[in-house]
Amino acid sequence: MMRLRSILLLSLLLALPLKAANEAGSDAVLTPNGTLLIAQRSADGHALQLVSTNGEKRVVENVPLRDSVTRVSDPRIAWDAHTNTLIVLSRQTRGREGDDIVTLTRDTEGIWSAPHLVVCSESSCSGPPQIAVTRPQSTNVLLLHAVWLDGDRPQYQLLAFEGAHLISKYATDLGDFAACENLGTNDDVTTRPLTIASENEEVDIVFGLPASITLSRVTFKPRLDARVWVPGGRQINRTPYQNLDSVSTIRALTAGGHIVLYTVDGNIFRYAIEANGEWQPTRALRIDEKVSVDAIVRELRRAAN
Repeated sequence: MMRLRSILLLSLLLALPLKAANEAGSDAVLTPNGTLLIAQRSADGHALQLVSTNGEKRVVENVPLRDSVTRVSDPRIAWDAHTNTLIVLSRQTRGREGDDIVTLTRDTEGIWSAPHLVVCSESSCSGPPQIAVTRPQSTNVLLLHAVWLDGDRPQYQLLAFEGAHLISKYATDLGDFAACENLGTNDDVTTRPLTIASENEEVDIVFGLPASITLSRVTFKPRLDARVWVPGGRQINRTPYQNLDSVSTIRALTAGGHIVLYTVDGNIFRYAIEANGEWQPTRALRIDEKVSVDAIVRELRRAAN
């Protein structure tokens, strides 16, 4: 049975430099050279900032936005260690026109690409988007995988980049790959968990459909079809929900081949880990000023790996 490591040391988890990453409206990644990169919205919500911290040196810069953006939210950040390319994605509001999900990259010289539209305001994006990055072997292609909820339907988009250039884009409704059709309903589950993680050339996506009693788990290994990168090599599995004794939003993450479901009720963080098709008992941790939700989630991801 898999064991969580260093859960009791969560208060020492990320030390002071990561405190900013635990604030609402931010996401962080640690590069191989020890630089902490945090994508965060500005205090007034009108700008998207990148904060770089290495030792005592701290630099804040504004990330380019699309025209007429009035508000930024839900920033996401990823790092490609092969080319030292930074990928930033965020939700951007353009007045009364609604929200767009937009991504862009920054190269080793610090040059930003043009913003690329992932989802336009005609779609309904409920809940923050999530991203993962893969790189096919023997190519110069960087693949960005994005998932989000359109209403209560999980969506997936695969964007292929060569340098700063977007060369292909593919989108699909993940419900088409569900492994839980006609298996009953669960009216107690009102919010669908959705998560994505990458390992080598594959991405692992876990999602739930409305009122389903099971979670679907899909593994994609993208392939080139004509000139478009598409999600090939599909593996589809299912696992039952774990009862977390909560009426709050159920969220999920995957790491090391395991699914983790978690929820937050006030200052109590509840979670359960799936291993080899079986759920470990539900556990609970107390959230306080020293131990944030984001810190617990990061440690759970590390422990599952």
